[in-house]
Amino acid sequence: MEHQPKLFISNNALHYAIEQHLPPINIKCEPKVINQKHGTILIKELFSAIEKEFRKLNAKYVKPLGFDYWFIDRDGNLQCYTREIELFVFLCDPQNYPIKLSNSTTINPNPPKRLPPQRMIILKYVPRDIHIKDIKNETFSKYKSVFNIEEMRGTIDGKNRHVRLDLTDHEDYMHDECAVPIVHRFHSPSNDNDLFWYSFDVGSVHVACYSMKHDFLPSSSQYAWIKHDLSSVDRNRTPW
Repeated sequence: MEHQPKLFISNNALHYAIEQHLPPINIKCEPKVINQKHGTILIKELFSAIEKEFRKLNAKYVKPLGFDYWFIDRDGNLQCYTREIELFVFLCDPQNYPIKLSNSTTINPNPPKRLPPQRMIILKYVPRDIHIKDIKNETFSKYKSVFNIEEMRGTIDGKNRHVRLDLTDHEDYMHDECAVPIVHRFHSPSNDNDLFWYSFDVGSVHVACYSMKHDFLPSSSQYAWIKHDLSSVDRNRTPW
């Protein structure tokens, strides 16, 4: 125990990991990361290596690339956290990583096996007589960004089950048949086809839709929009 390397994790990193809904990106390194300075150099080189391809796949993403928090675990590997869905999804694909950093450190990413809910579709009550291979073949023929397809444990019974589908490309959600009518009918705060949060009336019902992808804390623009939208509802016309 006396010779065990010290493990430094800041309070901010712990606080972030507890509140963060996205799992960490685990990057195994060989030789191992020896200190914070060494880790910082490797992470800077990682983003320098992936930025061109990341920007190509995420043309609308204008923020600088970087992790929100990271630390060196007891095995000398990197545990990295991000709130950004685009970056998280990109780093879930091991093929998006360089093989080496600093010309001497070999990295072996061990990313999460599933994408977050923002890129997940659940096909409910799929009959058991439709084989999972048939579902995969049909899905792969329609979508180019399929990350994972699997039957959901706990939903399988004698007749039906739910099937989980993860897609890496946001366009497969926004521009397929189910989303086209929304894009053309309702105004988006971004003034383009990205429907972040919006509202509309249907008969006597006022419907407000918020975004799980964006911040909705009291200091956020989405929170301000929700507050303004709900306070401006005419309850005589739309009581529900």
